[in-house]
Amino acid sequence: MTRMADTIRPPASGPGRSARARRKGRAMKSRIHAAQLAVVLGTAALTISLPCPAPAQGCPEFVGRWPYGPTNAVAVSGSLAYFGSGTALVVADVSDPVAPQVVGEVTLPGLVNGISITEAYAYVAADTAGLRVIDIRTPSASVETGFVDTPDLARAVAVSGDYAYVADEGGRLRVIDVSTPSAPLEVGWVGALGTPEGVAVSGSYAYVASAGFIGVFYVIDVSVPSAPVEVAYVPTGGDAWGVAVAGAYAFVAAASWNGSDYEGTLSVIDVSTPSSPNQVGFLFVGTPGTSATNVALSRGYAYVTYGDWGPEGGLFVADVSTPTAPFEEGIYETALRATSVTASDGYVFVTTNDAGMYIFRECWLLFEDGFESGDTAAWSMVVP
Repeated sequence: MTRMADTIRPPASGPGRSARARRKGRAMKSRIHAAQLAVVLGTAALTISLPCPAPAQGCPEFVGRWPYGPTNAVAVSGSLAYFGSGTALVVADVSDPVAPQVVGEVTLPGLVNGISITEAYAYVAADTAGLRVIDIRTPSASVETGFVDTPDLARAVAVSGDYAYVADEGGRLRVIDVSTPSAPLEVGWVGALGTPEGVAVSGSYAYVASAGFIGVFYVIDVSVPSAPVEVAYVPTGGDAWGVAVAGAYAFVAAASWNGSDYEGTLSVIDVSTPSSPNQVGFLFVGTPGTSATNVALSRGYAYVTYGDWGPEGGLFVADVSTPTAPFEEGIYETALRATSVTASDGYVFVTTNDAGMYIFRECWLLFEDGFESGDTAAWSMVVP
């Protein structure tokens, strides 16, 4: 096992820290709505009117909301969103993201903390009730088909191939064979991982975000499912709550204590050599006094949820197209603490403590309007 150097933190000001204004219920980053360009050609002035999107909100752009009560954990497959509401796994039709409609619900014996979806099944980390396997082939009549009762609280789950990887709050990552969904079976585990809160799997490795005294990002070799082994770790400087992996990089959402208050952070870790992970990028996220709670990736953007245990919360968007130099793209404050996030088919789905589920348009879609793309077909030219 390799212990990496203590987390490198940027200074109190500079490229790692962005100045963040605050505006409730709106995206912070605004866009230009109209423009004219005057060009002198000999003795004539040519005026070009540039069409820009009228009342664009900026990134992220709010689209719709399911506004009922607490939600936690979300996964999307096609036109259906699966999210937790207390002990219920709720199935919603989001084909019209402006007005999501609930089409089914399954009540479970534990709180829904994490969800992973395959074509026919939903795998739910259900707190005191361990891993629950739900047949979702008929969305309006989903039904539980099997479960594994983990000894400690099941906090998160990721499924890859025939295996589900469950983050267990007792300090373990549990490997469960789900090749027969009606009879899931634990085949291996690895312990001493602090307080695991998030897990992602890529290839032969599982990546675990762990809260605790300092917070740690763990790399686990799961090439032999019955004998997973920790191969490296990187301190995150504070409680690590969520992790996502794309290519050679892992992105970790965490909370850092600055001596007087919490600050949300996004760490970018190079995992191209899994036994020697190395932090290569860092960004403060959210608003002062909040923690980053989860992260999802799509098309060069990291969507990071954040919040405190009171009224503060939201979605923070970072451009991570250059992993070594992430920067803030926009921020939207939700009504309460945002708890989880996923991106699918052009939309971002965010759950909150007691304000339902929010839906946003993915940021890359906001730039397909002819101005940013360089398409000049709609430009009008007037010679006075």
